[in-house]
Amino acid sequence: MFWSIRSRYTLLLIACAFSFGDEIDDAIKLFNNFKFDEARKAFQEILSKNTKDPRTPELYFYLARLAAEPESSIFYYDKIVNEYHDSRFCDKAYLELAKADFAREAYARAIQRLTVLNEKFPDTIVLDQGLFWLGLAYMGSGDKRNGILTLKSLVETYPNSPWSTRAKAVLRSEKQPIEEKGAPFTIQIGSFRSQANARSLIEKLKSKGLVGDISKFVVGPDTFYRVWVGEFKTQEQAKDYLKKLDSLGYKGNVVKK
Repeated sequence: MFWSIRSRYTLLLIACAFSFGDEIDDAIKLFNNFKFDEARKAFQEILSKNTKDPRTPELYFYLARLAAEPESSIFYYDKIVNEYHDSRFCDKAYLELAKADFAREAYARAIQRLTVLNEKFPDTIVLDQGLFWLGLAYMGSGDKRNGILTLKSLVETYPNSPWSTRAKAVLRSEKQPIEEKGAPFTIQIGSFRSQANARSLIEKLKSKGLVGDISKFVVGPDTFYRVWVGEFKTQEQAKDYLKKLDSLGYKGNVVKK
């Protein structure tokens, strides 16, 4: 049986992809085993062979973490943000760039990046950390009011996060009262810059017999309108109701009001 040139080429591409992926996995193992110099050399060698593979942002991310100089880290994180908008490493790259801005006292740029993080990646696992640095960036810029409001929002929304613990320490140093009581749980199914879009979602909910409300959330110069459904005494009750919403085609997250 004879293979066409296209078929042979396709098989070659598949083989190369597997090889490339295996090399990345091996380099990550070096990193996880604290063999940082070996890992850095391995990542750089892999990158020199191929810069168009879907896992290229992953290479940049690890090289940024392994960089000896801040400028090198910023270079790699910038490439992820600017060239790989849909990468699963993009949210973390925004956060790291914002932290670098904060360290340089470039507070306005840090606020801008962290606002983008909050808007583009509302489900990111680093949102609690992002809120912490956003609060500090506001305070560093002289906008203490928004800084305190942001840190309080972090404490209320993510009460069990280690970043909330750090936020509480900052608030206490500013002699700010902290509400320790847990607010009711709710389910957030949307966050919009436009209030009209939020209202449109509320109307769609009504057509299916569901009741939602809009919560206004201000982050510096930006305003977001969050659509919430229901109030629940426990997180477990909220998760049970989330299954119903999912069956109706609405994806959401359990949050504290």
